[in-house]
Amino acid sequence: MVLSVEVSEVVEHTQWLTQEESRNLTVDRLAQVREEIGDVMIYLTELADKLVQLKLSFVSRFGAKECQPRRLCDCMMPPLMT
Repeated sequence: MVLSVEVSEVVEHTQWLTQEESRNLTVDRLAQVREEIGDVMIYLTELADKLVQLKLSFVSRFGAKECQPRRLCDCMMPPLMT
């Protein structure tokens, strides 16, 4: 499955680094990680949409009230702590 390959490409960038090193990636490596994460998001979104109708999967997970009228991605992410 393409999704697992893309996830492994994200992991490749940090798997042998310490936690501190993984938090301080070079600009080039961070750009590569961003691209790979974008690929993961694309394939996962396509998979979810094809298999379970994406909006329904969010509603079943977070509830209809929680996902309306905000954008679907808002109900996936808790507010950032300051």
